[in-house]
Amino acid sequence: MLTESEIFERLWAKYGRDAQLDILIEECSELIHAIIKERRKGIHYSHNMLEELVDVDICVRQVMEDVKRENDGLIEIVRSNKMDRLSKMI
Repeated sequence: MLTESEIFERLWAKYGRDAQLDILIEECSELIHAIIKERRKGIHYSHNMLEELVDVDICVRQVMEDVKRENDGLIEIVRSNKMDRLSKMI
């Protein structure tokens, strides 16, 4: 069985960066719509919203893998800075 990283690498090789980023945009949009519908109906974490959330998570992980290949260490620096800011907010 392929690892997550291998699957992502093959997807990027097969479809290319632009197509994968377009899918991320589409999945983010679908998640936004699912959240809005839930808020209107007073529902928390419907199956549809969880599916959309997982789709976005998978797409984001793909992008992160690509960024890691091109900018090793940059993600951790940016993440550390963001976490520092968040900790100061609380």
